[in-house]
Amino acid sequence: MITFSERFIFVQENSNLIINVHRINGHDGDVSVRCRSLQQTAESGTDFLGGEQILSFHDQVGKISVPIQIMMTERNFNRVFEIELSEPGGGATIGPIPRMAVSIKHDDGRSLGRASNRFAVPITGDFSISHREERLSLLKPNQNENLKPKRKSNHR
Repeated sequence: MITFSERFIFVQENSNLIINVHRINGHDGDVSVRCRSLQQTAESGTDFLGGEQILSFHDQVGKISVPIQIMMTERNFNRVFEIELSEPGGGATIGPIPRMAVSIKHDDGRSLGRASNRFAVPITGDFSISHREERLSLLKPNQNENLKPKRKSNHR
């Protein structure tokens, strides 16, 4: 099964984005998948360098990283494009997240220091989707009551 690890990410203009495509539920044999960019409000060639390619996962390979150049433009608004996985080969199937939306944050030049980094969401590591779902379930509001900080008493 071949999938993305995220459905939606943010990225700054004028950056290099690395998209990781994961092979889950087994790594035996050679499989492939078609990966292509889909224009939405972001345009290929203007806002990002898109296209399509066949990704080949060789035996025991669990992740392929795809670089995408995000360009600086004069367009004064945030833009979005998608990346789609399709046409699996070699017995593979498409996993639970077949499309990833990428939101390009407009950089008006006023971002300073660390604040500009808050829009970049790194996609790193080799992990399984089931681990991610377990981690997210810990953050449900009805389950995290014990995680709230306790008030300190001023009594001596």
